[in-house]
Amino acid sequence: MAATTADNVATLQFIGIYVVLWMLFWRPARRIVQVVAYALVLIVTLSTFLVVALLPLAVLRVVVARDRLGQSMLATIVAGAALNLVALQLRLTARPSFLVPHYDPVWALRSLIAWAVPSSVFGYRVTENRVPLTGTPGPYAVIALLLLAAVVGIAAWYCHPQWTVAGIIAAEAVILFCGAAMSSGATELRYVVAPELMLFAAMAALLRPSATGGWSRNVPTIGLAMAVLLACAISYRMPSNRTNEPVGWTALVSAARVVCRNHTFEAVYVYPALHGEVVGIRAGTPPADPPPVAFPVRLPCDRLR
Repeated sequence: MAATTADNVATLQFIGIYVVLWMLFWRPARRIVQVVAYALVLIVTLSTFLVVALLPLAVLRVVVARDRLGQSMLATIVAGAALNLVALQLRLTARPSFLVPHYDPVWALRSLIAWAVPSSVFGYRVTENRVPLTGTPGPYAVIALLLLAAVVGIAAWYCHPQWTVAGIIAAEAVILFCGAAMSSGATELRYVVAPELMLFAAMAALLRPSATGGWSRNVPTIGLAMAVLLACAISYRMPSNRTNEPVGWTALVSAARVVCRNHTFEAVYVYPALHGEVVGIRAGTPPADPPPVAFPVRLPCDRLR
């Protein structure tokens, strides 16, 4: 599971949630830019139910700004969540049966502190198999929390922090991670993507340079940037069957075209992680639930013939 966020289109939803966070903060003046901001919120909202974690910020924007853009964004997030629920009820889509919710906020907060926070601060390669998913925070979690406390201290003493912005972003990070973990009943690396981005954004808001102090006033921000780059560099390459496939995608598509010559098949399963195995799916076969072992890619034959 090391590279669960790499080469994975579904994981883009978490980057999208981070984008929506900033769209809710943003108040563009030009109409065309407002349309773009709203379009981004609409696209992400229709793509992932987890945008509901940003409802508190959407409501806060409506209360504070009282603008039509904010009202439209709030209505869109609510409507998108409702559409997702309706689609599930009508079986137009489905949740995999192996996702069993575990609505325990204490467990989720422990997972956040003991695992998600140190994995975010140091990078997953450093903390992999070294930090507990739940329970008492280990040394890495303690050090990470001390570093966050140091950021707060430096911000109060030396910088020009935006306390409100940082606090809102940090709160949304907690809500998003805990909500995703409780909804799926497990902790996965992909659930850390957006909260991690929010964590670093909150620290950047705290470490804003003061109006005076010469070049040295930028040292805290530069230090944060270097820490982020170091974490990215350390964890950039992770061994995984998702990133080290034995067969290239072009070859897999060619093999799928050959299988689809049999007109009794309406689709194929392509298994990139199983040395490029391709299995035909006969017409009328419903999508499997849970997904088949090794998570194949389902390709319709009418797109391959």
